[in-house]
Amino acid sequence: MSSDWNARVEWLLRQTGTRKHLPNGLPVRCIRHDGLMLECENGDHQDYLFPVDAETTHPARLADGTVLSFDQPNHALIYTDGNVALTLYEYCYSLWHVSRDGEWISGSLQDDSYRLSRESVDKIKAWCSAQGKGHLHSACQYEEAQSKPPPASDTG
Repeated sequence: MSSDWNARVEWLLRQTGTRKHLPNGLPVRCIRHDGLMLECENGDHQDYLFPVDAETTHPARLADGTVLSFDQPNHALIYTDGNVALTLYEYCYSLWHVSRDGEWISGSLQDDSYRLSRESVDKIKAWCSAQGKGHLHSACQYEEAQSKPPPASDTG
């Protein structure tokens, strides 16, 4: 975060008596209309876990080939079991799932042009592991196991 942003946050805290809601101890990234300071937009949701970032898989290009750069959308992770993730972005839910190639893609809010960032996938994997919730990409591993031929049986 820039020092200008940090100075603004500190000034608002001193001048307005607003409050922070930072359950993960992350820096303030969002100031709500009522002054509540959050580490993530929608970070005040009752089931909020931590912020995750989405990234574009098909960056926009100008006619001269210049790639346009956009900020990564910051989503509030609401639920995950290691195979699906439910996030909130601009007050809309998005359901992400693991694709056949093991990437996290969205099946709702965004089209296939977004996926969860590698850093976010690693955070989800670590959280699931700490919670004892399955393991990342188990759906893909299940499909791989199903595609193998059954063991030969000795019936005869």
